[in-house]
Amino acid sequence: MAYRTLTMHEDIFGLMGTIVNNQYRVDSVVGEGGFGVVYRGWHLSFECPIAIKCLKIPPHFTTEAKGQFFESFRKEGQLLNKLSNKHPSVVRVYDFGVTGTYAGTDAPYLVLEWLSGVDLATEMARRGRPYTEKEALLLLRPAVEAIAIAHGMNPAIAHRDLKPANLYLVRGDSDDSLKVLDFGIAKVMQEGDTATQLATRTSSGFSAFSPQYGAPEQFMSKRFGATGPWTDVHALGLIMVEMVTGHSALEGETPYEYAHAAMSGERPTPRSRGARVSEGMERLCAKALSLHPRDRYGNAQEMLTAMDEVLRGARGQRGKRESRAKEAMDRVAATSLGVETYVPGSHPQGSSTTMPVSHSVGAAEPVEVGQGTVFGDQVRTYVPDTLEASGQEKVAKKVRGKLSNKWAIAGIGGAGVVGIVAMLMMAIGEKGEKKKGVETPVVVASAENEPRLEPASPEPQPSKPAPAVKRCPEATSLPSGYVCIEPGTFVMGSPASEKGRSNNEDQHRVTLTRAFMMKATEVTQGEWESLMGDNPSYFKACGGSCPVEQVSWYEAIAYANALSKKEGLEICYRDGEKEYDKSSASSKTEPRWPKGLDCLGYRLPTEAEWEYAARAGTTTAFYTGDITEPTGRDANLDRAGWYEENSDRKTHPVGQKAANGWGLYDMHGNVWEWVWDRYRDYGQGEQRDPLGAQTGVSRVLRGGSWYYFARHCRSAFRYYYSPDYRFNYLGFRLCRSIP
Repeated sequence: MAYRTLTMHEDIFGLMGTIVNNQYRVDSVVGEGGFGVVYRGWHLSFECPIAIKCLKIPPHFTTEAKGQFFESFRKEGQLLNKLSNKHPSVVRVYDFGVTGTYAGTDAPYLVLEWLSGVDLATEMARRGRPYTEKEALLLLRPAVEAIAIAHGMNPAIAHRDLKPANLYLVRGDSDDSLKVLDFGIAKVMQEGDTATQLATRTSSGFSAFSPQYGAPEQFMSKRFGATGPWTDVHALGLIMVEMVTGHSALEGETPYEYAHAAMSGERPTPRSRGARVSEGMERLCAKALSLHPRDRYGNAQEMLTAMDEVLRGARGQRGKRESRAKEAMDRVAATSLGVETYVPGSHPQGSSTTMPVSHSVGAAEPVEVGQGTVFGDQVRTYVPDTLEASGQEKVAKKVRGKLSNKWAIAGIGGAGVVGIVAMLMMAIGEKGEKKKGVETPVVVASAENEPRLEPASPEPQPSKPAPAVKRCPEATSLPSGYVCIEPGTFVMGSPASEKGRSNNEDQHRVTLTRAFMMKATEVTQGEWESLMGDNPSYFKACGGSCPVEQVSWYEAIAYANALSKKEGLEICYRDGEKEYDKSSASSKTEPRWPKGLDCLGYRLPTEAEWEYAARAGTTTAFYTGDITEPTGRDANLDRAGWYEENSDRKTHPVGQKAANGWGLYDMHGNVWEWVWDRYRDYGQGEQRDPLGAQTGVSRVLRGGSWYYFARHCRSAFRYYYSPDYRFNYLGFRLCRSIP
């Protein structure tokens, strides 16, 4: 929000220095918006800064209208609280209520998360130049995604006062995020004014929206119908036009002039306002800004789909070139080199057959089958010869030259397997000799066509051996309650076709070169209390077998160290030169992880480890199948986890739902799980043992929770919070590197 600075005597509610509802200390006035005054405060329970927004009740409201206003505010507050927990781009609502003021009147208030940044209106003015269409779409997309969730709720929530001043750009060290402010406020204000007009049979001239961003139906409902999600679509179209042109889409200075412009037959598209944009962008804005609501996108989800089509079109030419190059490489690999990729149930000519082999995690033995090896329901394809590690980059450069630098080293599925084999065989053939002395990792194609990395057939190592791939030990050597996760390569993220996906889930290949052990369940209240001596959980009545929650990321780090110390293991996290402990967590000290994955004590999983473990070889949204209902009851998720539709709004004892292929429970739902990584967008290209961004503030959460939709519980969904945040749906599980 854009606020003007207020002096102390302008504290119109007289709340500074008071404590609201015995929980929220009011420290200072920070600004004023059209509907209220915003204070900076302190949450006495969470021990964190907050914003407290007190709404101004228009003086012309009748007593009956005020009563209706308070009731509408209560209902909208409940919906807003629910919405703010569904997407990180909606400003979080901690509480709402009504408090008395020094004048003896009642003032409704909202307790919100404290944001550091600037609203989009201020940012555009500071920037001083238009955005490119790609910049505008990428910046707005998370906010539009959040609005789409609001439109998809039952009942649907429409904002009705979207404008740049209600879009807040939160600054981070490694990422900026756009938050939507003031959801639902315009509706309750308008309902109060309507009740007053009906009672007094007069018009106040009160407006619950900003005329500069108004839709035709907001100015003349008798002609254009009621407001709704389509009204937000229109406002988003106006904001897009303003971003790519550098000036307001609706021309005027007074409400009357804005009304005339909004209802004009000449629609304010980017090109009509002088911007040079693509055909796709022009069509997007033209449809969003249609005069009649029936001709617009029906809601933000439809608009979001159209935005993504424009973004894909912007990079279409480059994508086509890369696709053609990859196809050419695969054709060369498959036809010229005669390399075969085969799957369970089919064998190369001349190979032997075998009965199916029972496979349990970390225990199955391979059975030779001709040129390949069946491992449970998987097939290893061996590279005929191996290369020295030092020569691999030279080989890669040589192959890249032959393919004119237009190829990808590894694709997804069978084509990627062929591509890797082709690269190595082409290089060996041209070199005219075999390189020996090192074990070369190759891809495994699973029954779900999910690639994994396996070691090639070993050769004698008379001199300099390569580092061995860290494999799982015997099950008997694992700590109680832990399972071992084999190393491998997988495709992280979600396909564009997956229902409910977010734009930060770009697919990319990740290789984990070492096995690790992971706790089969989330850390429970009983385990936490036994080790740490307290129980921070909100759902204490659920019992000791329920997941511990209301734990910050810092506190999860301290717990991992405490457990390592208790069991005589290496301490992974440091506070300067000392061990990271409860006092470090209380002071919110940033821990160091000096040895990284080489540390053998307890730790949080990396984000890549978490998703790899959650998928357990699957490529679907859940390890029990595809997602069918992103915001409703999903039969596949019902089997795997506790979420909004089946949780009865509380946590549940761990391990009650179906485990995945590794033997992990509750990877979908129950509580969100902290991981090590700082949040950032995924980088380009294949990654090996990634540890996340080196800078940034927010830490990543995975898995969804009892309070969230099915879409948030998908294996690929990424959430993030400040590491000091605690809530009754935030927990964690631990892992350890294999020695």
